[in-house]
Amino acid sequence: MNLLLIPALLLLQACTTLNPANRNPSSIAPLENEARMLVDAIEVNYGPLKMKEESVGLRWEEHKNRFLERMKGAKSSIEVYQSVLELFAGLKDAHVSVSIPSSYQVRFDAQFMRVEGKVLLSHLGAAARQSSQCAAQAGDELVSIEGRGVPELFQLMDPVLHVGNERSTRALQTRALSTWTEKNRLVTLARATPDGKGVARFAFRSRTQQTDLDCTLPAQIKGSPLVAFPLDAHLSDSDALAAARAELTRLASVTKNPARVRAKHDSDLGRLPLSRADREIVEQALKVAELQEQLVGLSLPEARSVEIGQKRPYFKLPKNFRRINGLGAGAPIIGKPFNRASGVFAGIFKRNGKRIGLVRVPSYMPGSSMSLLMADMSLRALLSQMERKTDLLILDQTHNPGGAVILSDWLVGTLVGDLDPEKHLKFAVRPRGDWLSTYSQLTLELKGIEQKELQAALGAGKAPSSNQVFMRKAYLEQMQKQYERVFASYARGEFQSPPVSLYLTSSYLKDTVDSLFVRLDQDRRHRFAGALLDVLYPFHSAQALSDGRVYSKPVFMMIDELDFSGGDATPAILQDYGRVKLVGVNTAGAGGTVEQFSSKGMFPVSYSLTTSLMVRPGGRLVENYGVKPDIEFELTSQDVADGFSSTFDRLLTQLGL
Repeated sequence: MNLLLIPALLLLQACTTLNPANRNPSSIAPLENEARMLVDAIEVNYGPLKMKEESVGLRWEEHKNRFLERMKGAKSSIEVYQSVLELFAGLKDAHVSVSIPSSYQVRFDAQFMRVEGKVLLSHLGAAARQSSQCAAQAGDELVSIEGRGVPELFQLMDPVLHVGNERSTRALQTRALSTWTEKNRLVTLARATPDGKGVARFAFRSRTQQTDLDCTLPAQIKGSPLVAFPLDAHLSDSDALAAARAELTRLASVTKNPARVRAKHDSDLGRLPLSRADREIVEQALKVAELQEQLVGLSLPEARSVEIGQKRPYFKLPKNFRRINGLGAGAPIIGKPFNRASGVFAGIFKRNGKRIGLVRVPSYMPGSSMSLLMADMSLRALLSQMERKTDLLILDQTHNPGGAVILSDWLVGTLVGDLDPEKHLKFAVRPRGDWLSTYSQLTLELKGIEQKELQAALGAGKAPSSNQVFMRKAYLEQMQKQYERVFASYARGEFQSPPVSLYLTSSYLKDTVDSLFVRLDQDRRHRFAGALLDVLYPFHSAQALSDGRVYSKPVFMMIDELDFSGGDATPAILQDYGRVKLVGVNTAGAGGTVEQFSSKGMFPVSYSLTTSLMVRPGGRLVENYGVKPDIEFELTSQDVADGFSSTFDRLLTQLGL
């Protein structure tokens, strides 16, 4: 069967269903029921709901009723999806997103940045420049697209793309000017050429000559747009058939082959020559990490993804910068995979007689199971070199989308040592039954790790130290107390629990992996493990794992408005410990944990909601407010114009370095 006939048949079936000869007009009510189900899901699961009026002025009852009325009066499928997008975007939360059945995308080979209150061109591809004969340069100001000024473009996106932090919202919307989708409403501006390609007219104001420049930029079109079928129960059979044919014609004219995305699964655990008992310990430890992320996942949902998380810094590095990988001179077969474990980019340079270390933290997302297990050791190996070779450290965490809370906690641990429950970020959670079940399962898994480690140690003719046994018992006791606090809120029917500490799992997992490798290093049958530790640790000592060595010298941390989730949490935690000086601008304020949901019906959607709130010491919230820098540092139009070649030098000068 011709693939183009499939959507036609579906459209005919949908339109026939709406024919009054086959369906009672009052049966449109299921759409209203779906709308109420979405509203109910938000009211049951959305953790920040009660604080949104104070933080972003959300009047939930008005917003909800407006959505219900729009859904009740919806005349087409596109109106339905636009209403759903506006419902979720109205929560003004970077963690909240909703999917719609559209992969349609109009992409320009250009990039923009919002600096000094202006939208500036930061990059224009050579092909785009040549084909359009565009004379615009980096640093030129965008004036309009298709005759619509920049303020109007932002107004167009506001109802469907807003994260509750004005600066971060504008930064995201500015990036969206390069990639138009039905989710940001910009595809309505695109013009199609006779050969099926897309173009749009961009107007710039030259930075150097103060003249206006008009450029008609070509666009690459991908994906499939929304199907626009009517929701009119009074269409005749002939009208329904005509509508289906018209929609099929429209789709055939714009549909392109959607890009294929292949998931990469890295199963490199086989590199570790572990016994069966030890392999079970590792597999169970990874299951603990997975369960913990179900409780405190700090990732930015894919639906809200932006061009952030790049490995290298966006600014030009000093000429004498020398990159290091944190590893010693180990065998290539083991050195290569563990070089990637921490996911950071690092190096050292000299300035005014000082040795300065730079560590770029692009995200807190492990690349694989092996990367997660090795990340803490890799970070400590790197920071141990920095401790010996530098006088101070700069962490570059700009444009950080967040990720695993475990990696965030482990980075904090390399700078502060033992984590303190009074200084560490806590979470006020929605005390639901599924959360309690996951927490109970997590505790059982941790007990299972303890039992398997004991059995493995006894099987090797050794026993863990009494201090180790006490440590694990104390961990489980603390976790049980946290669970009881949440359960008490659940039993009382409270909207949120008191803030609870959830970093215990990160510490437990770190100690479990450490103790495993310490034991393997002491066992001559596992020479590979000993060699691995020699590679990871320049001081060639497994004992260093239990010494609690940390980076002890001054630390500056660079932050900006495109730091989300874990990118909010990590600087907040380090600031509360008094361990770093934050430099830059306020972070985005994605200050909770995110969960995925879905609904079924006439218009099924999947969506994400924030289900808990990050709470800093003293009760301060991160959601919408973000984290303020200790030292303000702003980008300038000159930075954009010169490709950020002098940005880092200017920052170092401001820091007195």
